[in-house]
Amino acid sequence: MSSTTDAAFGRSRPAEDGEHWLTVSDLMAGLMIVFLFVAIALMRNTLDLANSYGEMRQDISAALKEIADKHDLTFDDEELTFEFTSVVAQFKQGKSVLQEEFKSKLDSFIPDYIEVVQRYEGTIEAVRIEGHTDSTCNPSLSERECYFHNMELSQRRAVSVLKYAYGLIADDTGRSEFVRRKVSAIGYSYSQLKYHKLGDEDLVASRRVVIRVVTSAESKIREIQRQGISDAP
Repeated sequence: MSSTTDAAFGRSRPAEDGEHWLTVSDLMAGLMIVFLFVAIALMRNTLDLANSYGEMRQDISAALKEIADKHDLTFDDEELTFEFTSVVAQFKQGKSVLQEEFKSKLDSFIPDYIEVVQRYEGTIEAVRIEGHTDSTCNPSLSERECYFHNMELSQRRAVSVLKYAYGLIADDTGRSEFVRRKVSAIGYSYSQLKYHKLGDEDLVASRRVVIRVVTSAESKIREIQRQGISDAP
């Protein structure tokens, strides 16, 4: 009777359990396909950007390598860093005043360096002047006091180099503005010491400043990833 009444009044029969779950599974499959396409699009954008910035990074590295060869300096093409330790002692123990020989090196190096990094300003997130110390401290200081004493010293060393470098290009408005926008001075205390081959600390090499280029590739990739996540259904 009920089936006859349903047919008469146009009522549909309730779906069987199998039909109900088939509908849900189809819906889930559709959503998975949508997410898959979103993931593929995001991956392609990230890979394209990574390739683009990877090529640009290679260009920066090659240009900086030419400067290293010209000025007989140590250059790490993986870290995009210059170290002067193998060329000249930069600071006396416990001091942040630049040695005259170090100043002479900076006189020729800084203008060439700024010219190159400024050329790639759109790809460079920052230029960091990183100060370092050896682990020597006044015996009366605790380990904590020693670490922060040397932290202040390493910061002063980095700032000393930044001030001197800025003075070399201060008359050039374009370069001086670039330095103010992009260049910073950071102290690392004795957290990254240098050692001789036999394993003992190299006191002279540890008292150093490193000049590092930080590219914007990683931050750009993270930005695309965040956008992809926020745009996902």
